[in-house]
Amino acid sequence: MSDRYLPDPTGHFPIRRYYDIAALELEAEQRISGFLKEYTGAVEFPISTDLLTLLIDRDASDLDLYAELGDEVHGVTEFCRGNRPTVKISRALTEQPARLHRLRTTLTHEYAHVWLHDPLFQFDHGNLDLFEHGPEQTGVECLRDSMLGSPVWYEWQAGYLSGALLMPISALRAEVIGFRDRHHMRQDILYGSTAAQDLTGQVSMRFGVSVEAARVRLQQRQVLVEARDSQSLFGRA
Repeated sequence: MSDRYLPDPTGHFPIRRYYDIAALELEAEQRISGFLKEYTGAVEFPISTDLLTLLIDRDASDLDLYAELGDEVHGVTEFCRGNRPTVKISRALTEQPARLHRLRTTLTHEYAHVWLHDPLFQFDHGNLDLFEHGPEQTGVECLRDSMLGSPVWYEWQAGYLSGALLMPISALRAEVIGFRDRHHMRQDILYGSTAAQDLTGQVSMRFGVSVEAARVRLQQRQVLVEARDSQSLFGRA
């Protein structure tokens, strides 16, 4: 990852860090693979929801799966200087089986905040007292409508990593290659086509995510492309 740091315009953190997407993908895959090997001895998908909660439990100070957060907030990560962060997940997600996919996305989204953003909150850079006038404690609320995409830098990073943790790049690439080989496809897969719908459904089932989350991930990796963008982009996945 890059060591380039920039000011945080939102004021939540003393700094923000520039992340190269390729490095972020690699870090996500290494982190989730290492965790699965440590706790189960194998890297298998879909990752169980119990393991996702264990991942947060390992790196956060507390995980509350039954928090009363209201209708719009699905998760909250609270940072505290000198301590590991706490994570709260909406009770509505935990108690409703029909919202399992959203629960899983929220768990990995909040874990991304724990993993990526708590070090920024704790950041101490030499003689620069970045906390001299900063908060001792802060939190980020993850709203229902911005879980998979947000213009706010830290929410975008957490949303991207949510997909990268649930659908690591190597496993995703293997799934796409297998799909293309079975269907003898050499052309790009156009968004909205029958092939795109079939692939999205396959990825959804393979990794235990919603169709929407699978579609976003495939579009981010340019596996699904708009007709005007069709330039054999699959190689970038």
